[in-house]
Amino acid sequence: ITAGGEKREMSRVLLALVLVCVLLSCTLIDSSLAAKKKDKKKAAAAAAADQQAEETAESNNNNNHHFVRGAAPESVSLYAAAGKKNAEFKCLDGSATIPGWAVNDGFCDCGDGSDEPGTSACSNGKYYCTNEGHKGQFITSSKVNDGVCDCCDGSDEYSGVITCANTCQELGSAHQEEEVKARRWQEQGWAAKVAYMKEGCAVIKEAQEL
Repeated sequence: ITAGGEKREMSRVLLALVLVCVLLSCTLIDSSLAAKKKDKKKAAAAAAADQQAEETAESNNNNNHHFVRGAAPESVSLYAAAGKKNAEFKCLDGSATIPGWAVNDGFCDCGDGSDEPGTSACSNGKYYCTNEGHKGQFITSSKVNDGVCDCCDGSDEYSGVITCANTCQELGSAHQEEEVKARRWQEQGWAAKVAYMKEGCAVIKEAQEL
């Protein structure tokens, strides 16, 4: 093989490699864009689901569902008998059936602690903090009326021994700001990544045309 032939062969190999790089880079960009669109669709679906949940909760409130201290919104309907003399409450684990007035009476009757969502009577119980303006959360029942403010709305300390300031709005606003910042950084990082990839594709194409 002559020197000229070797040079042409190397040029063909280099050209093939350049084409492969171009195809891979452009494919990666397309895949990344598709993934981003998919993430946006998921975010939109999640937002729609949250909106529907809020509307359902509001509808439930409008229907005057029985309020039970410490019970999560999605389980309030299970406590329809709570506080009623002529009704029976069935423990959520099915372990027992007790009078409605025995719910949140300070005595643990159910094996799962479901009859005492708003007191510290059951060691395995959970208290739901509504935390309007921020995120709802569960805390262990042992933290109810223990003299420490665990819920940002202060609802866990209803005995009056201490007074808890409601900080949910402040925490909610701060959380939203952090989420906005995080999304902004992600978008900026993505834009920089795409710009670098496009620049790389342009350099490769220029090299191919030489």
